[in-house]
This record gives sequence, C-alpha cells and structure tokens, in this order.
Amino acid sequence: ATLTVEFTEPLACIDTQAIHLSLKVDTLWKEIPYRFEQLDGEIRKYRIRAEWRPEQEYELVFDSTAFTGIYGLHSDKMKQTMKMRSLDDYGTLAFDVKGGGLSPNAYVELLDNNDKPVRRQMLKKGNAQFFFLNPGKYYARIVDDTNGNGKWDTGLYADRLQPESVYYFPQMLDVRALWDMRQDWDIHATPVIKQK
Repeated sequence: ATLTVEFTEPLACIDTQAIHLSLKVDTLWKEIPYRFEQLDGEIRKYRIRAEWRPEQEYELVFDSTAFTGIYGLHSDKMKQTMKMRSLDDYGTLAFDVKGGGLSPNAYVELLDNNDKPVRRQMLKKGNAQFFFLNPGKYYARIVDDTNGNGKWDTGLYADRLQPESVYYFPQMLDVRALWDMRQDWDIHATPVIKQK
C-alpha cells in the first residue's frame, strides 16, 4: 500500500533524513523503513511506500526544511498520525493471464474511471495480485514493457521500433470489501482494436 503526498509547487530538494515514519508498538513509536518516490508523470505528487499493517497506528513527521520548492520556499514541520483500516474494509483482485507472447517485464495496471493508473503489479508466471484494494470500480490493462524501463514506449519509426503492446481487460471490475476476485484473462480473446 502507499500514502500519497501532494505539494503546492515542484520540489528542487528533498532531505529524506528529515522524513520519519513510525509505527506505534504498545505505547512507543518505532521508526520503520519507507521509500519516498515521485509518481509517474506527476511533478508535485509523491508516494510513501511502507509495510502498512491493518488496524495499526502510524505517525508521519516531516522536519522543517525537509522539502525545498523550485522557488526557494521551505516546508514547515508537519506531524500526522493515522490508523490503517481493518482488512474487512478491503478487497483483493487477482488475474490469471493466458495467451502468451509477453515479455518478462510485462505488468498489470489498475485504472480509475479517468484512465489514471492507481496500482501496478508485475506479471509473474501469468499471475498478478492486488491486495488491500479500496472498494470501487476499476479497469485493467497489461503493458508489455519489452525494454524494462517501467513505462509504455510509443516506438520510433526511424529506428523501426514498434510501440509496446497494451492489452485491456474487456470489462469493468467491481471490487467489494471482503471479496477475493480472481479473473481469467486471455489477452487475445478480444481483438486489440476492440479492447479500448
């Protein structure tokens, strides 16, 4: 799971030593590891990846000057506590992909109603699983990331490089709390031109 942070302006400098994420153990706060990374295609949004545990309490602290914007403004100190929801509030979605021909770097993305990616999982041995999903409606696509750079490439006509293939799941997925959904997905069952 991830936590998203949005800033008012693009950042010029990030001091990760000034970011602290702690888990409440009994009555004490214990710092835990995390990753702070920019969201793909977003210049002001970042995510904090950590091992979030259901029903546990966390504290996130940004020390003053943890972030410096491109116009020289520094962030103020910020402290926020939060409690993760129960497992009963989430759903699980898994895909069993058939059809073959995909590269080892292929990945599955879940999309919202506006076609914005919300989660990504690598396709391993034809399977991709999404845990701790908020209930709601999702769409899905597979990006055959043949060069392994983590994004879809349009190809280069001059170099005779074809665009990387994208396959869309043929229907909307309604994820519900406490549900484990498993979907078979034959990427060649629906002609590509009719997939999206």
